[in-house]
Amino acid sequence: MAAPASDIHPRVVLDDRELKSGAAKRLFERGALLEARRLEVADYACSERVGVERKTASDFEASIIDGRLFVQAGELDRNFPSPLICIVGSNFERLNPKALEGAKISLAVDYKIPLFFFPTEEEFADFLYAIAFREQFVEKRETRLNLEKRAFELPQQQHQQGAKQKVEKHQERLETEGSAAERRPPCKDQLGR
Repeated sequence: MAAPASDIHPRVVLDDRELKSGAAKRLFERGALLEARRLEVADYACSERVGVERKTASDFEASIIDGRLFVQAGELDRNFPSPLICIVGSNFERLNPKALEGAKISLAVDYKIPLFFFPTEEEFADFLYAIAFREQFVEKRETRLNLEKRAFELPQQQHQQGAKQKVEKHQERLETEGSAAERRPPCKDQLGR
């Protein structure tokens, strides 16, 4: 006899560094079967095909600045057929809106990775729970994981190198513009005249 629907809970594999997060706490409260282990790719796995990278708004900005975001996107894309990136919070303070928009477009168009935004860890966790439930009980997919990173193929390596070079050039341009602005004498409006 099958268990009643209320007794069925999905399994979510999470990186052990996520154990103290609000999302992990909420998943536990909802009854998800949590399996913590060190994941080389993604922070959460809802099935063998859905890997989720979770970032706070400030970490999202930092990962754009240091180029880590696009490396992670490439790894997600290689290791999961349906990768997702989820951003928790909305306090974007370090980058201008055009830089954020460019990163979002690159993730969607170049990597074909959808972005989801959540105001709280709890809402993010509810989303993870719903995906895991759908994957495991509606679509009947397993949460079996291959824990070894897949190697880059040559076109992917070239794309990754190109993306990294674009980020480095952008950073150099920002630094140059910043130092040039510092050297300029103030205009009349800035002096209050």
